[in-house]
Amino acid sequence: MKTRSEIFRTYLNHYLDELKHKNSQFSLRALAKKLKMNPGGLSLLLNGKRPFTDRMIEKICDELLLSPEQREKIFLADPDGEPARILQQSLFETLSNWVHDAYLSLIQVKNYKNNPQWICRKLGISRKELDRVVQNLLNLNLIKIENGRAIPTTHGTQVFAIGNTTAALKKLQYEANILSRIALENEDIQRRYHGTNTLTLDPDKMEEAKKYIREFRKRFCVSQNSVDENSRVYQLNVSLYPIDQEVGS
Repeated sequence: MKTRSEIFRTYLNHYLDELKHKNSQFSLRALAKKLKMNPGGLSLLLNGKRPFTDRMIEKICDELLLSPEQREKIFLADPDGEPARILQQSLFETLSNWVHDAYLSLIQVKNYKNNPQWICRKLGISRKELDRVVQNLLNLNLIKIENGRAIPTTHGTQVFAIGNTTAALKKLQYEANILSRIALENEDIQRRYHGTNTLTLDPDKMEEAKKYIREFRKRFCVSQNSVDENSRVYQLNVSLYPIDQEVGS
């Protein structure tokens, strides 16, 4: 029977082959950069000269943004763990997909229509995606159904965010950046705000900066949240990141 390391080596080699097929310029060095690994070390792993540790596997899966369902397909996990896997998959999808929080917000506005076609038009999604979102939120007890209508049991999905699923939160940020660009191009300036600041910041004070931003986000959401008939579903996307490069002295 193949070890976990051997199974993952086969998967990662196939993954690299697929990327090369799509882009002939893609190389092992490019994959190493994507995975934040040393090219020589990755080469040894892919050639079977060094085994993948469980910690390596999890880190690479996170970098590739693989969901619990995708990870299970790689390793053909024990089917007896199906209920736990379903819950893990629901958690990953809920944290990584903006539609879940958007749905939770939409069902609270006064002009909400308990009609799948209306919901799909408002969020720009398919009926299949809507059904998946509802099922995920039910699996995680974030909504309940009363008289055929979804009722939120929480203010959002971020109750799970702290200390959970790095890959899912990273995927959510990718989606948030795409949505921000779409709004920048398509929404009237009177109905959106895009701004940016550049400053110098001591990297050692990053945790202090994160705390300040989290407090601002919380205060903003509490003070501005509205469910009246004119309300739309908005997303607040705040980012703070270095734009220079670390260089040696």
